[in-house]
Amino acid sequence: MKIIRTSSPDEAVLVWLQAELKSKRFQNDLQKSLDKYGLSAQIITNPDLSDNSENSLRLKILKDYRDWFEDNIYAYDWKLVELEVDDVKALRYIDYSYWSELSDDTHLVGVAAKNVERGKVVFDVSNAHFFDIAKAVEAGTQFAPIVVLEREQGLEIAEGHARATGYLLADSPTEQLQAIVGSPIS
Repeated sequence: MKIIRTSSPDEAVLVWLQAELKSKRFQNDLQKSLDKYGLSAQIITNPDLSDNSENSLRLKILKDYRDWFEDNIYAYDWKLVELEVDDVKALRYIDYSYWSELSDDTHLVGVAAKNVERGKVVFDVSNAHFFDIAKAVEAGTQFAPIVVLEREQGLEIAEGHARATGYLLADSPTEQLQAIVGSPIS
């Protein structure tokens, strides 16, 4: 893992929302939260990270539709990093039934990627999106950084599970996967 620069909790929230604004799976829930608070997507697509009010609104939106995310993001020290393939293999998924099943209850991205490669299908959910991500990685597409939290058992993905899995399915990634990593402030 190579540290590129320091980051911030506000940037972590922003890249999370930017990724999910483009996600077929999460964009509708995100849009509902924006509508609920009378906000336009511009708070995500044209952000001002120096505006504390905007940053607070983005966090409020995230916690509104991602109500499982209970961490205090300000209790972490954030860095933007580049991950090597072995770093990505060692990343852990959150404790969620789909990811647990896909990774044979190891929560390891590397195990899940091998299972996807072997054709393992969980809960009748197609694996096509993982292979689409792998093709995009092979073509040199630069994705938004994933968001990762340092936990006792290792680095755990908060956002970017599919991108990390698809990255490992790529034959020869042309770019390293970037992540914004939060480490607990002691």
